[in-house]
Amino acid sequence: MGAAIWFILFRMSVCFVITGEEFDPEQFLETSGLIHHTLRISRKGEPIRGFPGRLKKASQISLDPSDADFDHFQDQVADVISFLRSNADKLSHLLALTQDYSAYFDFPINDRYNVAQADYLEPELLRLSGNLNIGIMISRYPNFKEQQ
Repeated sequence: MGAAIWFILFRMSVCFVITGEEFDPEQFLETSGLIHHTLRISRKGEPIRGFPGRLKKASQISLDPSDADFDHFQDQVADVISFLRSNADKLSHLLALTQDYSAYFDFPINDRYNVAQADYLEPELLRLSGNLNIGIMISRYPNFKEQQ
């Protein structure tokens, strides 16, 4: 029951994350025009939830380039390609203004509990993100649907 509740409450999709010690999320949003994609903003020096007395060492923004759920990986990939095509010039300019940052797409996917699991990343996704110095992360999560 708890796993099913977790799955319903935390629908996940790919996130575009930008983080850096000197990164200013508000300035990035003001100049990027990507505010409608914003999921979360955290700032350097804020307390880390669940870790009393510890503070965040960097500011971060998470953007939502896709509505595809994490069990629709290829739809997430297609949405990110579209996001990059539509925003490449803006992102190139804005990321060039930020000296100390890390940027990546975090794709959440179902762990399929097979002997082997392969998830294909299209060359266009790799080229578009690589040209902007944006990394790709794949985060595997338990597939609660298969466990029930």
